[in-house]
Amino acid sequence: MAHRGTIFLDEISEIPLHIQSQLLRVIQEREIMRLGDNKVIPLDIRIICASNKDLRAMVAEGKFREDLFYRINTLNFSIPPLKDRHGDIKLLSEYYLKKYSDKYGKDIDGISDDAMEYLMKNEFKGNVRELQNVIERAVILCDEKYISKEYFTEELYEKESQIAESTAENTLFEQMLSLKDLEKEYINYVFEKQGGAVKKICDILKIDRSTLWRKMKEK
Repeated sequence: MAHRGTIFLDEISEIPLHIQSQLLRVIQEREIMRLGDNKVIPLDIRIICASNKDLRAMVAEGKFREDLFYRINTLNFSIPPLKDRHGDIKLLSEYYLKKYSDKYGKDIDGISDDAMEYLMKNEFKGNVRELQNVIERAVILCDEKYISKEYFTEELYEKESQIAESTAENTLFEQMLSLKDLEKEYINYVFEKQGGAVKKICDILKIDRSTLWRKMKEK
């Protein structure tokens, strides 16, 4: 599929050694053979690899083939973590804001100045993926035109959880439901309250995804 184009191999450090030897042969010979076939197919491709680990150190430890390392290390670019390039935070935040506003049908015009300042000061140890998750969660919870700072602080989510638990308790106990029905009603309540955001729902309920789906399917 990448013939006469570019193929991106992400997290190349995670490829097992026996696969590394096969990949090296493909890069060297510029040809492949499909599984179950006996015909050699020539390749004209550009290869870009990425890794968040030190490949030189892995070579020294015997965890990455030295010949493959030198074969893919023709031109090297080091991309600093997000905390070292704060100028990208605003651009990425605006990109993810539009992406998730469209996905969840939200009419949000932007991120307030104090909220953006808060993001700019964050270290984002989880890098871009953490920022992406933070913006998505804020979009789901926000019902205003602008996302304010409170949508990025943990206190908000703790408060949301407490309100959900308190409201559900007051409503459901009045119905005198069985323990099983009470549990299901509460799960449905949290699910609706969080807009179907599975990760947030699991965090509130303190269960994993498979348990959540099983409980929701129970009659």
